[in-house]
Amino acid sequence: MAQTAFAAKRRITLAGAAIDAVLALIKAVGGVIGHSQALIADAAHSASDLASDVLVLWAARIGAQPPDANHPYGHERFETAATLGLGATLLMVAGGFAYDAGMRLLQPERIADPGWLALSIACLSVIGKEAAYRFTMRVANCYDSDLLRANAWHSRNDALSSLVVIIGVLGALAGYPFMDAVAALA
Repeated sequence: MAQTAFAAKRRITLAGAAIDAVLALIKAVGGVIGHSQALIADAAHSASDLASDVLVLWAARIGAQPPDANHPYGHERFETAATLGLGATLLMVAGGFAYDAGMRLLQPERIADPGWLALSIACLSVIGKEAAYRFTMRVANCYDSDLLRANAWHSRNDALSSLVVIIGVLGALAGYPFMDAVAALA
């Protein structure tokens, strides 16, 4: 059972990592070309998701190991520790984005004017990350994995952050360029 659970966790995490890699690249290129600070911040967020995916894979692999002399009740607690690490990573990444966006708001000359390309990419991101959330949550519930639930909610959080990018870009397109920096801050 543990190996079956690990195989399912591995598959869904690798699929999520592929989505994260593609979105990080598209967002970074689109953010630079489309002049969107919020989309660039979202690209960095997607790139950091790859690191959390590696953490999830590692913890799932360790957690699938059978009990041994040093761990007579098994290795599932590694997943719990990784879940806490995932949360701490999210807080650090959010702090870095908030600092950068705040600095841009204090220096209006650094605010760019995003366009339709940034808006389109943010919409694509919402769709991709919401799909990742739903598929990961399905596997998490099937195997009762808090680690996968945390990773699924991480994907949902990413979809919501892309919604904020959409709002910021729409605000900038409506003539309020500072809205992109506000969205990056959010």
